[in-house]
Amino acid sequence: MDNAASRSGPRNSLRLRQKALTSELIMMAVRSILEKGELADVTIASVAKTADVTERTVYRHYTTRDQLLSAFLRWHLERSGGAEVQAPRSLDTFMTVARRVYQSWQDDEGVVRALYLSPKGRQARRAPTVERIARTRVLADNELPHLSETQKTGLAVAITALALSENYILMRDFLEMDAEAMGETMSAAVDMMLAGARAMAETPKDE
Repeated sequence: MDNAASRSGPRNSLRLRQKALTSELIMMAVRSILEKGELADVTIASVAKTADVTERTVYRHYTTRDQLLSAFLRWHLERSGGAEVQAPRSLDTFMTVARRVYQSWQDDEGVVRALYLSPKGRQARRAPTVERIARTRVLADNELPHLSETQKTGLAVAITALALSENYILMRDFLEMDAEAMGETMSAAVDMMLAGARAMAETPKDE
């Protein structure tokens, strides 16, 4: 039995690697479709064809189109800004991550417009955005305990909102900013918010 267990270990490891590679292939196929088309062009059939796998293979990884799109959104966000995009280590590092995301979005603008700004894309973004606000709220709890509950929630929402794709498009289309200018502008805004929030701890309250 020990020999059987030792043989199954490498096989399980190989299967996990193959599953991860296939999943990555599927995500890259979704990205390729969005670069050239619209969200409506992303179907199980089109993804399978682009990835050169069977539809059954795609369904084994993602049982519905909605699940596929949600997985792609998280994959694209992490690809854009790293794992920290959903869980920044501190309030001060938030915009460091956002800067990486802006640069990636600039290089991947077709995907941003097709996915992030479409009605279906906004629906898929809801859960990750709510999760990001909640994680930022925890950082505010830890780093700014002197703020009221309402103030900490407001700060978490405001910081997260600044880094949304809608603001990226606004700065890109209306203000003609590139990714570097966006990062500098948004970092300055977040720095001012955090400086104000921290200064409140030093302001004596009325007796």
